[in-house]
Amino acid sequence: MQVSPSSFTTYQEAREFMSRALLQVHAQLPSHVARAVSTSINEPLERSAEESTRVALWNSIAGREQEYSPEVLCTRAAICVLYGSATNQPDPADTIECFLGFFRAAGLAESALSGTQSIREA
Repeated sequence: MQVSPSSFTTYQEAREFMSRALLQVHAQLPSHVARAVSTSINEPLERSAEESTRVALWNSIAGREQEYSPEVLCTRAAICVLYGSATNQPDPADTIECFLGFFRAAGLAESALSGTQSIREA
């Protein structure tokens, strides 16, 4: 199943899709990433807490941001979800495109993308 990044009109729609996909592969995520994802999804974070979580994830891969290891790729996919309270939210299509690239390159279960409700098909 193909996901069309351009079909997401708001970051919140994109965030909902990405969150559901990450929840479906929760057991495959590195523990620190799984905790961050669970916390941000289950208990919507205030702006400062969300930013702190995003910064902590970036710091966890500092100096390795360009690596193609599953840990780094999973972390970068999770970071895509952590802009819900940002003043300037990212473009939803660009965010989905990045998320899908990290998600797939990390080797996460492709079925999690089609197993989400409100999936956007091409």
